[in-house]
Parts: sequence; C-alpha cells; structure tokens
Amino acid sequence: MTHTTHMPHMDAPSGATLQNGQYNENPLSQLATSLAHKCVSHGRVYAVLFLNKPQRAAMLQATSGMGGLRLRSEGEAHWSRLVFEPHRPSPMPQKSRIVLNKEARTLPSLRALAGRG
Repeated sequence: MTHTTHMPHMDAPSGATLQNGQYNENPLSQLATSLAHKCVSHGRVYAVLFLNKPQRAAMLQATSGMGGLRLRSEGEAHWSRLVFEPHRPSPMPQKSRIVLNKEARTLPSLRALAGRG
C-alpha cells in the first residue's frame, strides 16, 4: 500500500513551475514583477527591448493583475519593446535634467563647441 499526501490547493504565481514542492518563477516573470513594482513606487517609465513575442507575452501575463500600471507593446520587428508606464508619473528631479546654456536656454551649438561660432 502506498501512502499519498494531498497538498492543499495553492494558487501558483503566473509563469511559475513546480519543482521540489515549491513554485519557482520564470526569470522573465521575476523581471516583469520587479520592474512593475519599481515603476509604480518610483513613478518612472521603464522599457524592455529585444524581446520576442512569447517573452513579451510572458511578461504581460506576469503583471496582468497589478494596479497602478499600464503596459504597452510598442514598435515593430526588431525594435519592438514592452513599456511599463505608471498611472501617476513623477517629475524628473532637478539634478538629473540636462544642463542648458544659461544665456540662451538652449544647448550650445556644435559650431560654438568647435570654436567657429
């Protein structure tokens, strides 16, 4: 007589596989959930490039139930990307903006940089 134990039903995370009695998530699913949490908490837009269709679909499925986030698949062929966009984006901090020329409030011209202007 063999003894079998019945494990209680547990909801598996999306994209997870059962190994040794524990759920291990797909690395793409881990990346997607990590980026989604960062996107929502920091209010920044993130994009992941160079994914094929099944990889984008796996990342979309991993983050399908998260709130405060919008995911878009943009671009065509090789230049397609998956964009993580928060519902409430935060403005860029002052110190990380591009420093402009104070007099003209524009970037310096290439001629001025070369000494011809």
